Amino acid sequence: MLVRQDIEDVTIFRFTARKLLDVGEIKAVFDLVNQAVEGMGRNKLILNFASVEYLSSFVLGKLMSVRKKTEATGGRMVLCNVAPQLQASFRGPSRMLFDVFESEPAALRVFSVEVAP
Repeated sequence: MLVRQDIEDVTIFRFTARKLLDVGEIKAVFDLVNQAVEGMGRNKLILNFASVEYLSSFVLGKLMSVRKKTEATGGRMVLCNVAPQLQASFRGPSRMLFDVFESEPAALRVFSVEVAP
């Protein structure tokens, strides 16, 4: 359900499941993300949603929690490759709730990391 890669001081989590709907699975996935932030001090995160087509609102709460933890330690969490049908889920009344980038390389540039093509 989740693949992790560290590039310099940035941690990328790539969701491999098409659906993020099961509460137990979502908790397990975000336990791994939280462990990286809290246990390993990895506070620059990219969450790549390229494989995800469906998600539950429970994911939004987990994302808000992770963002709060990263920001509390001076870090940042961004999302990338979010399918158009999911982007509405990440939108609040007047703006996007999260920073969403078109691609992983674009998200990496936020952290001043360039990856060769």
